[in-house]
Amino acid sequence: MKREEKQAFISELKEKFESSSCALLADYRGLTVSQLSQMRSKVRQHDGVLQVVKNRLAKLACRNTQFETVVDDFKGPTLVGFIKKDPIPLARTFYDVIQEEDSKLKLKSGVLQGKKIGFAELQELAQCPSREVLLAQFLSALQGPIRSFVQVLGGVPRSFVQVLRAVEDKKKQEGK
Repeated sequence: MKREEKQAFISELKEKFESSSCALLADYRGLTVSQLSQMRSKVRQHDGVLQVVKNRLAKLACRNTQFETVVDDFKGPTLVGFIKKDPIPLARTFYDVIQEEDSKLKLKSGVLQGKKIGFAELQELAQCPSREVLLAQFLSALQGPIRSFVQVLGGVPRSFVQVLRAVEDKKKQEGK
C-alpha cells in the first residue's frame, strides 16, 4: 500500500469512528466466508458496516476520537463493526455469531458512546429490546396515569347516573 493510499484509508476509517455511536472489535480468525458474509448483510440492514482493518492504521485512525480507549486491542486479525444510530442490532449480530456452536469469533472489546465495553456489556446490550420497542414501552408508561385519571373522572358521572337510576327504581316500586 502506498503512502497516499494509507492516508486515504486512515482518514476514511477515522471518519467511520467519529460518526459511529458504537464500534465492536473482534478476532475473526477461523470464521468462514459465509459466516462473515451473513454478518455483513445483517449489519448492513441496520446501516452498519463491518470492516477488516490493519491494526497499525486503525490505531492511527482512533487517535483523538472517543474510540482511543481500544487502541491496545488492535492485535492480531481484527474485524470492526461500526453503527451510527442504534447499537443494539450490531451487538445482537456479534452476540449471535459468538454464541453459535462452531463459531470462532471472539470479541476483543468495544466502545459504546465513549465508554469501553466487554463481553458482559455486549450480552446485556444484545438482550435489550430494540429502540422502537423501548419507545413504545415508554409511551405506554406515559399514557398509564392519564388513562387512570380519565377513568376516575368518568367514574363520577357514572356513579351519579347509577344513583339516579336507583332513586328512579325505588320510586317506581313505591308507586306500585
